[in-house]
Amino acid sequence: MTDAADTPSPTAKVILPKKSAKDSKSTGAARPGRRTIVDPKKLSSSMQNEMPPSSTGNNDARAIARNRRAALAREMHWVTFSSASDWLDTCLPGEDVPDTIASTLTPFNVTVGNGENAMYPGLCQGFNSLLQLFKNEDFLMKVTSEHPDTTALGTVEGRDKEAMRPDLVMYPRTKEAEELYKVDTRKSKLGGQGEEEAGPRVTAAHVGRTVWAHAEFVIEAKHDPKLAPFSFTPGEDQTIEAFSEAADREDARGQLIAYAREICARQHRRYVYLISVYRNCARFIRVDRTAALLSAPFDYVQDPMLFATFIYRYINATPEERGYDPTATRATKEECQLFSDVIANYTKDSHLYAGLQNAVKEGWPIFKLSIRGPWSSNDGPVRIDSPEETRVFLVGRPAFRSHSMTGRGTRGFFAYDVARKRIVFVKDYWRADLPGHLTEYDVYIKLSGGDSDTHNFFPTLLGGGDVRSNDSEEVQQTLSDKCAKLPVTGRVHVRLVMKEVCRRLQTFKDWRELVSVMRDALIAHKIAWEEYGILHRDVSVGNILIYELEDGSPERKVIGLLTDWDLAKTKDQIFHPVASQSTRSGTWQFLSAALSRNPEKPHLVSDDLESAMHVLNWLTLKHMHTHLTDAGSDEVAVHIHNYYDAQTPAGLGSILKWVDVTRGAGIVDHHDHSPNHPFIYLLNRLAALCAEHYSAQPVKDIMNAAKAGTLADLCSKATPPRPPPLTGDKLPLLNNHQAFIDVFEKALKEKTWPVLEKLADQVPDVEPTSSSIGSKRPATDDSDSDVGSGNRAKKARTTTVGRKANASPGLSGSGSSKDTDDAGESVIPALLPQNRSRGGKGKSPPEVALQTQAGSSDRNTEESSSTGTGALLPARLQELRDGKTTLRK
Repeated sequence: MTDAADTPSPTAKVILPKKSAKDSKSTGAARPGRRTIVDPKKLSSSMQNEMPPSSTGNNDARAIARNRRAALAREMHWVTFSSASDWLDTCLPGEDVPDTIASTLTPFNVTVGNGENAMYPGLCQGFNSLLQLFKNEDFLMKVTSEHPDTTALGTVEGRDKEAMRPDLVMYPRTKEAEELYKVDTRKSKLGGQGEEEAGPRVTAAHVGRTVWAHAEFVIEAKHDPKLAPFSFTPGEDQTIEAFSEAADREDARGQLIAYAREICARQHRRYVYLISVYRNCARFIRVDRTAALLSAPFDYVQDPMLFATFIYRYINATPEERGYDPTATRATKEECQLFSDVIANYTKDSHLYAGLQNAVKEGWPIFKLSIRGPWSSNDGPVRIDSPEETRVFLVGRPAFRSHSMTGRGTRGFFAYDVARKRIVFVKDYWRADLPGHLTEYDVYIKLSGGDSDTHNFFPTLLGGGDVRSNDSEEVQQTLSDKCAKLPVTGRVHVRLVMKEVCRRLQTFKDWRELVSVMRDALIAHKIAWEEYGILHRDVSVGNILIYELEDGSPERKVIGLLTDWDLAKTKDQIFHPVASQSTRSGTWQFLSAALSRNPEKPHLVSDDLESAMHVLNWLTLKHMHTHLTDAGSDEVAVHIHNYYDAQTPAGLGSILKWVDVTRGAGIVDHHDHSPNHPFIYLLNRLAALCAEHYSAQPVKDIMNAAKAGTLADLCSKATPPRPPPLTGDKLPLLNNHQAFIDVFEKALKEKTWPVLEKLADQVPDVEPTSSSIGSKRPATDDSDSDVGSGNRAKKARTTTVGRKANASPGLSGSGSSKDTDDAGESVIPALLPQNRSRGGKGKSPPEVALQTQAGSSDRNTEESSSTGTGALLPARLQELRDGKTTLRK
């Protein structure tokens, strides 16, 4: 039996949708072998412009969950097979059901005329009957629609109380799994039949609890045609019409992807199978980090052979062929105890203690990772000539994880090195599979070539690399991109092991520590660019970490590390680009104003330096008392949204961000604090440097130089190492690092730092999204610990403000809580109305979606409202439109 992930793509005609769902027409019956790609970007604008339920802190759990599922649905690419048999041969290859058994198959006895609940017992009995027919005692189907996983997001540990409960789940019949999924009940509300209609009923033997850690695959059933995720008419053309834009049907697609995402979070999977059922018809689905492969619909009641073939092949497949990662196995009881015992080695105020406590949470199995690759022979970084070996690590619940199913799927683990008896950090993700692409592993190898004393602001890569299955030289890759020509690249599985286990940047203890750590990260950025010709291209709050020195002095207890180099490019790639995924990359909130408004602009040193300023502003808005604090967390959240989250339907960033950055007006109003305070001085000076750079080197000049091939010459225009005060001619100060770093150095040299209170996060549920080509998935972790990557299940804007900051350390390691990927576009609205009076309270006006363009770009997008009733402009933007130039200083 061949590995599905390595199966070559059969020759088949691929149909690319050329029209939107609103305009396209059916082209007739499907032909065998045809496949359709549904790109979320091709869906009509009415879907792309949809606004979230409310801009004023809507706490309705169901609305929040729907909004999250809608984002999952929109970012997914769907490859539709016009033949279910073709799907099986591609996605689950194997032997067919023997003729002697096939002749005894009986139709599924499913009640399809009396509601969704009435379908469950027939489906459950049908699949379990197939398992009995195949004499299999390793698996069992359970009805789980009433019993959510109590350890999952949205239940005991979650905030939104909207627990996921798939209708049916296939489980392994192991003692460990059975103890978790069994339900002590003698009756159920399920069934749904009336007195006059006979059919299977749910019994206690059918019912089980959802246990994501042991789920093999899930089945989601629908009875209402308005709730079906796709069309389910066998034989119809499988074009984009199969994907209705109706909100309920989009929600159903997002629900399926959410199930796959949760299984991948709890387990170590390369891909996941799902089955979507609508009355008497069904579709198979295989989901990986690139796309979802969807079979044509088929009638399983009249002809159970396709279900029988799926189950027969599944139970006879190896774990690897069922989607499991063979390099990650469940730890033994002894290994689990060993991992738990390590916690006692650390004090309760240590971020290592907090991180390990998080790792052993109930519902998250301990896994043993076998990582093969070159390894450092000491505590130094791995070198290009380091010997190859396999090392074993124990990991549990991730310290952070991406909430996107597509793209990199980054997870970070506190890991225990079994042989060396120490805690390290493991970053697990799926990199872009691009020829000639500079991988993160390559970057660390290059950076390890220098003097360690001057390169101590980079994480130490101990080893790892691309994940290869046991006893194989083939790397783990996605399959979807090999089945059809997708608008996104394929992915390769990567694990990197870092020596340093760090705190998140958000856990800075005071503002001086924040400035010190940011300065260190900028020095690392400077070294990488000037000595190795490497540009980071994703300076963000998640990629700058705080490392506590074991032998640090009272004056120097922590240093900053610049991590996550997987979007980095060389100078040659910057100045002589070759088309790959996208020109624009980075975490959306922290992109420079120029990049957010000009997607085709080359990403330069100046963009990364400006990103560092946005990191400081973003943290200031969340943790400092400003003019917005007294107005409440809603006002803080809307202000952050309008500057850092906003996106027009055309994919452009906030006009407010552009205006304030290019004119040197601070994004944060510091009227409550002295301008002479070192931190306030720093923010104001950085804003001035950015504004002067924009004035001296307009975006249009950069774009023209890129087209002419003279970008390197343009960027060589820089100031002397110690520029004079900002007087006289404007200078492109940010073509090198020195002017920016000098401002940090000057602030840190001030001996007196007046007390400037760090507040607890005023809007803890406002977290960065990510974007390498404008995707807007909230990239949040699900750790509930108050000392690290907190639960970011929703965008709540009702957090109590003004609390004292929690001094507990964080629990992130060498890695980021965001997930920068090429997942496609999920919409965040452009601008939300905001009460801009200082300390004023009151309701915000209705939501609007503004599309504007300003600055150097030649594009001009007209204003519009997503509601179609006219836009109500925020006061500040209205003044700018009316020609008023008064800006907040």
